[in-house]
Amino acid sequence: SYDNLILLCDTHHTIVDRQPNTYSIIDLRGWKLDHEKWVRKNLTEEMTHVTFLELEMVAKALLVSGNHAEDGYTVTPPKDKMDRNELTHTRDLITLGLANAKVVEQFVSSFAVTQRSFPDDLKAGFVAEYNTRFAEGLRGDSLFESLRAFSSGGSRDFRREAAGLSVLVYLFEKCEVFQR
Repeated sequence: SYDNLILLCDTHHTIVDRQPNTYSIIDLRGWKLDHEKWVRKNLTEEMTHVTFLELEMVAKALLVSGNHAEDGYTVTPPKDKMDRNELTHTRDLITLGLANAKVVEQFVSSFAVTQRSFPDDLKAGFVAEYNTRFAEGLRGDSLFESLRAFSSGGSRDFRREAAGLSVLVYLFEKCEVFQR
């Protein structure tokens, strides 16, 4: 589960596993919390700097062209959707992403002028990835974090991560990327 998950590189994973008495559960959870705070601080700082350029880089990587079974957008209040999808640890990230909802909406609208299918293609990219990861058994915060990494293309650049989070949360709010 998300609470019991910590990702380490191969080197540090081996070091920690070979010395269970050296690195306590309290130490590992502390590392995780410190790292999450550091990531959120950097995402928060970069969120105000996200432009159409970063949104375009993210969106191009996420688009899926073709016919889409479900058309349109259905709005379910974000709080209801967070509750239904057991999103607890990622609520502050969703709130942070909502801060850029207008910028993403302007971006999507501007692209839709010349490429009418753009909003549906963008949504389809997320829905396809969501369905894949849901089928793999991911749920709640783990699923959200997985989609957050997907939305930024695995980039370690905080501005691109902020752009990816902005697009993910925009779609989270505007359509059914997560369950209603």
